[in-house]
Amino acid sequence: GVGASMTFLTPSTRVVTRGQFRDGLVPRRRKLEDVPEMYGGPKFWRRFIEVEPESVYAAYAESSYPGSKPGFQDSFRILFNNLLQFILGNDSEDGAEVASWDWQGALERAGPKTFFGSVAAGDLQTLVGGPLFLLLTKYHRELGPVFKLAFGPRSFIVVADPSIARYLLRDGSQNFDKGILAEILAPILGNGLIPADPDVWKARRRVISPAFHKQWLRSTLALFDDCTEDLLVDLRKRARSVDPTAPLPETVDAWKAWKYEDDAPARKAGAVDMEERFCSAALDIIGRAVFDYDFESASSESPLVRAVYRCLVEAEHRTTAFIPYWLIPGAQLLPSQQEFNNDLDLLNTKLEELVTKAFDDIASMGDEVYREAGQEVTDEDEVKHTSLLRFLVTVRGEEASATQLRDDLMTMLVAGHETTAALLTWTLYELFHPSGRSKHHLQRAREEADAVFAKRAAENRTGSVYEDVLDVPFIRLCLAEGLRLYPQPPLLIRRALDSDELPRPFPDSPKVTPARGSDIFMSTWSLHKDPKLWDDPESFDPSRWERKKEPGPDAPAGWRGFDPAKIPSQALYPTEQSADYAYLPFGAGNRRCVGDQFAILEATVMLTSIIHELDFEFALKNPESIQPKTGLGGLPVADVGMRTGATIHTEHGLWMRVFERSPSSSKES
Repeated sequence: GVGASMTFLTPSTRVVTRGQFRDGLVPRRRKLEDVPEMYGGPKFWRRFIEVEPESVYAAYAESSYPGSKPGFQDSFRILFNNLLQFILGNDSEDGAEVASWDWQGALERAGPKTFFGSVAAGDLQTLVGGPLFLLLTKYHRELGPVFKLAFGPRSFIVVADPSIARYLLRDGSQNFDKGILAEILAPILGNGLIPADPDVWKARRRVISPAFHKQWLRSTLALFDDCTEDLLVDLRKRARSVDPTAPLPETVDAWKAWKYEDDAPARKAGAVDMEERFCSAALDIIGRAVFDYDFESASSESPLVRAVYRCLVEAEHRTTAFIPYWLIPGAQLLPSQQEFNNDLDLLNTKLEELVTKAFDDIASMGDEVYREAGQEVTDEDEVKHTSLLRFLVTVRGEEASATQLRDDLMTMLVAGHETTAALLTWTLYELFHPSGRSKHHLQRAREEADAVFAKRAAENRTGSVYEDVLDVPFIRLCLAEGLRLYPQPPLLIRRALDSDELPRPFPDSPKVTPARGSDIFMSTWSLHKDPKLWDDPESFDPSRWERKKEPGPDAPAGWRGFDPAKIPSQALYPTEQSADYAYLPFGAGNRRCVGDQFAILEATVMLTSIIHELDFEFALKNPESIQPKTGLGGLPVADVGMRTGATIHTEHGLWMRVFERSPSSSKES
């Protein structure tokens, strides 16, 4: 048939892998001195012999060379096979079971205009009736931990299994790069740490990691205190301006008007969007920690916050778009693309301003500020100015270009505040849920917070020290549980550089061999909520991290369970190793988030202070009557709605009324 005649579109049976080069099974160089002239001699044949350069990936980018960046030939082959599979019902070339998408139902539900508009724009959230990660979890429950999601020319192999996660992120990570994620994030993050190709990542990680040394992290506690206090000042004002007669809405749907039209009624009722407040506070922290610059967004939302969110939403749409609509001539005239470009201009302009200021500051300080990568700063005054300064000094030795510097800093600016703000939003949501389902967890967390503040008072100090963070282990477990229930991001993306075979989750699982150029989605949302891995996975239970979890009879093959004794002593949260890759709070392997300790320290300081001082209540007329919601496949979702833009956001904000705790309640707890 058609498929059989297209043999040139299938991978060659003889695949030379990077491992064969590395292990010496394929010669890196061939000696030509002994080739007789009658056969052309050394000069003639040398031009045809491939010699592996220092960096295979960079030199062979966009070629079909094994281990290099997949190019047009790989993309076209996958696209063509997807079409044969979609139109003719051919078997999947990789062996993964194909999820059947009910596009007819989506067309009927959305209507032709919305349907085809969403298809063109890659807006799967509107198309499928909920966040993409819910659709993937639905298929995960139906098809198992490995399947293929195909829609028209696009397809992704979707996985949610600890052994496969371990392979993709650690054991076989050299055979995968960020793939489509890097391509889509390029306009925003360039070649920064998150989307960087393997060679750039290796160089930049070696430079950036020393900047997050232990002493610098400890010095940021004072910064976290300052920004948290700025947030508390604003929240106290809101609490004291509550009009008890102000009307409150019946449902969370009314929050949309507060979010996008007029928040005056919300202010009158003492309601505040805590999602936005956390985003702004986290932006201030990143500004001061990375750039030594104050965005001053503690009392009013910075335009950068919404610009970042809109850019990430656009990037997500591009990831799943049927066609690269943004490259079509004239596409830049579309309102959505104009908004995207305006947001990028805003971010780039601010970044250029901050970088210029930092270089000017360095020039005024003289040569004594220059240090080698990894050299620790010991002077307390110097520590306060080792934000961008230290970073710039470190990259000096690597001869980083101005463009690369911009990319690294943009990555820190965007990722550094989005993820922490999302973590705090959803943890606060769970602790103060009107159902009271986490009341006992809140009480225990508050006991820790109140004890820490009592200790500070006894020691006659006001600021946080590192020991304070160690003294609130349950609060840190609340944050860890927030990252399990609401992973940030809910998907990790990789692309195969060579044909490969994935580990089999169960002995009877089919063999799945992603072809070179295949995109793979790791659904951390599905992984973290798999009942085969976690007890009562939909419940917020921070205490689960205090007890050992043995693999059950239906657990995937090879999974060793969770053991709190395996959490490294220096770690502030349960790591992927302690859960044998069934929990990926900050990724895993070599490309694990470099700012994980920074994020946990920041979130711990903020959450400890907030629950010590304040009480929260959903801004509804009868909060306790809020109805639970279900999404695709009947899966439970947050009753405040969920949307994604790299991280998981609420639908229209997390609007809560704020109340000051009385001194007596702090003492009683």
